[in-house]
Amino acid sequence: MGILPMIERGMGILPMIERGMGILPMRPGSILLPEEDGKTEEECTAKMALRRMGRMPMPRRTATTTSAAQLWLNELMELHGKIALVTGGARRVGRVIAISLANAGADIALHFGRSQADAERTADELRATGARVELFQADLADPGAIAGMFADMAARLGRLDVLVNNAAVYHHTPIETLTAEQWDAEMAVNARAPALCIRHALPLLADGGAIVNIADIAAEKGWPGYPAYCASKAAVIALTKSTAKALAERNIRVNAVSPGVAIWAEGRPDENHQAVLAQVPMRRPGSPEDIAAAVLFVIGNDYITAQNLRVDGGWQM
Repeated sequence: MGILPMIERGMGILPMIERGMGILPMRPGSILLPEEDGKTEEECTAKMALRRMGRMPMPRRTATTTSAAQLWLNELMELHGKIALVTGGARRVGRVIAISLANAGADIALHFGRSQADAERTADELRATGARVELFQADLADPGAIAGMFADMAARLGRLDVLVNNAAVYHHTPIETLTAEQWDAEMAVNARAPALCIRHALPLLADGGAIVNIADIAAEKGWPGYPAYCASKAAVIALTKSTAKALAERNIRVNAVSPGVAIWAEGRPDENHQAVLAQVPMRRPGSPEDIAAAVLFVIGNDYITAQNLRVDGGWQM
């Protein structure tokens, strides 16, 4: 008997799960309409199955789930009981990635550097989804601080299932005036820190886990005036491929996601926006939600590793 007739005839969902029919329960309320609050888990799961088959409309967007792509990914993924670390998760793209992971059921280890007030606000948003949230402060330019953060994480959480290396710095460093200090500062946060986070996460990371490194299409296109940033992101892509090969035997998948225009750099004039978008075939910017959806996609597919997924509106063409 098909799944839909079983649901329509009132047959229980839990027996269907036990028989391997492929419907997984999600965190209650994660993609439900407001009027569905108070429904039982079986009723919620049945409605999700009907939506998946196109027999019910998708729910309206909420403040923390803002794209249709994310809604579908939240349905198709089940991260309930998993723990995800997002570095630089207090604001901008990192914040949206953390919210998307929480909406998919994960509990969140939220790293921040200096943005404590932003981190606390984001943590409140995450807890509103029902997620457990633990905050971790560390200066990722300091290897000792990274080691200390993971020691603290081991004591407070005991394990990790997902690592998202998102934190980065972005400085104007023209080659004509580039200093060794500028080069080292960019590399320390953007390239060395992700490598050290992976190294210290490995004792905590479950076999079958996932690592996602946020790179940038600048790694391949190159921005005049930003050689240190571009080189650091090229290093992230190389790190992704190397660690993917090294960790494949543990079924730990390592991928990169390379944004194009996802969110404008702070302080960039509007006229620069238009000049940039003129180079993008789709003639529009992307969004942090687009990047978060890509992160969830590579986490959710257990046969993708060592890839660099560009989310750039075709800019790389």
